[in-house]
Amino acid sequence: MATNNRDLALVFLARQHEGGVAAVEAFLKHYSEYPPGCDHALYFAVKGWERGPAWETLIQLAEDFGAILVELPDDGFDWGAYFRIAAILQQPWVCFLNTHSRPVSPDWLRKLYLAAQAPGVGMVGATGSWESPAQFSFSIARNLGVMQGTRRFISSVLNRYKFPGFPNAHLRSNGFLIRRELFLEFSDEVNIPTDKKAAFFLESGRKGLSAFVRKKGLELIVVGSNGGCYSKESWADSATFRSGAQTNLLIEDNQTRTYINSVDQKKRGLAKLAWGKRRLPIT
Repeated sequence: MATNNRDLALVFLARQHEGGVAAVEAFLKHYSEYPPGCDHALYFAVKGWERGPAWETLIQLAEDFGAILVELPDDGFDWGAYFRIAAILQQPWVCFLNTHSRPVSPDWLRKLYLAAQAPGVGMVGATGSWESPAQFSFSIARNLGVMQGTRRFISSVLNRYKFPGFPNAHLRSNGFLIRRELFLEFSDEVNIPTDKKAAFFLESGRKGLSAFVRKKGLELIVVGSNGGCYSKESWADSATFRSGAQTNLLIEDNQTRTYINSVDQKKRGLAKLAWGKRRLPIT
């Protein structure tokens, strides 16, 4: 259960038009089953909610779990909500979870929080990837299928200016923890995205958040359910994102669920997008 913690804010993005009450309930079910393990203030960053039964249910859920509702404009994808709520929070640390994210390990928030406070660390997350929208290979296309592979080739050509080539180490924005001051410094340098490509750019582009943190001379760390801290060189072997059976995941999301529910050929294609030619087990 959330507490009135002055140091750590946990922000869950609740969007009515992308999950609605069902997504909030799914998050809270996991939040209850897998205790965060440390004091924190819980916020629901709410976007696009119309007044009615669903809104009343959301209010009741917030009351039941001690969450603070913060209504935000329904634009800017996840990043617009993150930027706006970070500007009004008071806690020096903030953890963001998007609408599809669900903790799957006890003490998950404590593990992230402890890892973030280590010397030289700028940002921690539950998953990371080396994927670049500018990358392409025929082996990846073969595993993804003709249509998806063709789309991948076209997008790779168009994306080479704004995105580094492979390996493009970045933490995924489904679940990450960072100093609020550092995050606000980043938000001051970029614009709220108006399309999905711009949103992807803020995650993994040449001037995205991970690139911003690295330019500060700070490290990006993935934290596993075992409490282990993994630098970018070890992400592929961490059994988190698209790695083996993902048995070391701290927080799952729609992408990790897609991977685990895919047939083996699709898994290999997704793993190659994330980690290149590394031969990783898929089960």
